[in-house]
Amino acid sequence: AMGCGLPVIASDMTGASEIIEDESREFILKDKTANEFSKILKLLLEDQDLRNKLGKLNHKTALKHSDEARSNDFQNLLSSLGYNF
Repeated sequence: AMGCGLPVIASDMTGASEIIEDESREFILKDKTANEFSKILKLLLEDQDLRNKLGKLNHKTALKHSDEARSNDFQNLLSSLGYNF
């Protein structure tokens, strides 16, 4: 969802929650209750500007963690260790 530029609601038990940044972190469930989930979902449903803002932020975050970004990081690491391919 983040890669597609969408806002996300996650729990701290999901892998994606560790990469979520800035204002999007407010949408990581703390209590994991139906009440908390419905409150956050209602907030997103009622505020298109917020959805758009979080979607753009999440997209940027996802790009930093893409396969291409990880590959570039690995290549840079190898280069810094003196290995050039």
